[in-house]
Amino acid sequence: MTSHNKLSTSALAKQRQIEPKSLFNELKQLGYITWHDEQWMLTDVGARFGGDYVESEKYGRFIVWPTNLVLDETLRSDKHLTATQLGERLGLAAKKINLLLSELGWLQRQDSDWIATLQGVRAGAQPRNDKSNHHKFVVWHPSVLRNHRLKQSVLEFKGAERKRIQPRNLSLVSAKSLPQSIAHSMAIMSSQKASY
Repeated sequence: MTSHNKLSTSALAKQRQIEPKSLFNELKQLGYITWHDEQWMLTDVGARFGGDYVESEKYGRFIVWPTNLVLDETLRSDKHLTATQLGERLGLAAKKINLLLSELGWLQRQDSDWIATLQGVRAGAQPRNDKSNHHKFVVWHPSVLRNHRLKQSVLEFKGAERKRIQPRNLSLVSAKSLPQSIAHSMAIMSSQKASY
């Protein structure tokens, strides 16, 4: 479907007989769009559901949607997740989550602040300020937990972490936990060492 066959958010709201403000709010809660730099920005989730940008001489750049846009209610959320909450759900410490998000190019460290990049905002980042110490940090729309790049990076990170903590002496590993061919090879090597 080309962007010519799509409707602006306001036109889509009119088609659905709801107020444009309500549809903008709903799309924000679903993580399809986010408010950034004084304008609505299409997120990766919104793009997956068919959202796109159109340039107009009269209206400038705006987001358009398929006329049959699906609103995935499982994504609806008014609450954003901190790095600690992401870490709890993904099984990593908050510091490791922030480092991982930084490696993905979604965050940048500036002194003691974490700043969302444009890529991060598209992935679901929302900048925040800590009122007590004025540090900047980032919270995330829960849809980020479905992001394939993040899930793959977490799996790779956990795999690398497991490799670092594996025992160096394979004889410490239980033969029951190894495939039969490896366990058999280890038994032969052990008997050869004993015969020396």
